[in-house]
Amino acid sequence: MTAAAAASSGMLEAEEDRYDGVIIKSDSLPADPATFKAALDSSLQAWSAQGKRGIWLKVPITLAQLIPVAVEPQAGFVFHHAEKDYVMMTKWLPETESTLPPNASHQVGVGAIVVNSKQEMLVVQEANGPLRGQGFWKMPTGLVHEGEDLIEAVEREVLEETGVRAKFSSLIAVRQAHGFLFGKSDMFFCCGLTLEEGSDIGQQLKACEREIAAVQWMPVDQYTQQPYFQKLPAAYHTMMERCAAWAQGRYKGMAGRVFDGSASRPRKDLLLWGEVDDGPAAAAAAAAAAAASLNGDGNGAASSAAAGAGSGDAAAVVSANGALTA
Repeated sequence: MTAAAAASSGMLEAEEDRYDGVIIKSDSLPADPATFKAALDSSLQAWSAQGKRGIWLKVPITLAQLIPVAVEPQAGFVFHHAEKDYVMMTKWLPETESTLPPNASHQVGVGAIVVNSKQEMLVVQEANGPLRGQGFWKMPTGLVHEGEDLIEAVEREVLEETGVRAKFSSLIAVRQAHGFLFGKSDMFFCCGLTLEEGSDIGQQLKACEREIAAVQWMPVDQYTQQPYFQKLPAAYHTMMERCAAWAQGRYKGMAGRVFDGSASRPRKDLLLWGEVDDGPAAAAAAAAAAAASLNGDGNGAASSAAAGAGSGDAAAVVSANGALTA
């Protein structure tokens, strides 16, 4: 609805979303609560008659006086989420359970495994938080900022906390956990980074004064043998085993790269992926799976036929599958 049409009808200026809902334009909200109440009441009646469903109302902090009006029983808006300069509110019009998407359920964190040519790991001691003063050395970690890729975040955290410049190499492990700050869940991405060329152990270490009490290089085996680690659950030991294996070149993890992510609008997406195993055993397994699929019933005859296929046949199957998934 245009500004002129909204003014003539006594309604709030808004636009329809793609899910039969309405997004009220926050930059056209009246500052006077009484004027806002009258326009909101008229708008809700009209949108309900039109069969609209979810209503989104973003109230900037400069118009915080409108919030009490929106939460009154007659209007019935509820809080969805808030940022430092606004609060987002919603109302579900139909007499059914709301299908509006909830607020973000997870925070995203990153951790960095950086190893030098002496098989030493870059570690820090925190100046704040639960580990402060315990003498525990840990990998550099931090939260991902809004609009920031994992790769950018982990490189930034390493530089900020230690003064070391390193580049993302691979994703080593992912840990999901629940019950964190304000009831949110947590996704933690443990990444392997390589030092920038020509910046090995001679690169100067500089701890971030706000967050880090100390920074140093430590042998990987010494890191995992710290007493604090012995108290941690199996998930952490499993993750650190993979970190040690990555540092020793025995584990590759997943690669990462930013691609154009949408055909309809400018967008960049980060994709993480593992390598395809094109060895003889993998090729034979692919041939067996393809033969079973073509047979349609997955019986022993198909498996036997695939098992008897030559290496050339297996390679052809892998090549065909690769073309389909490229």
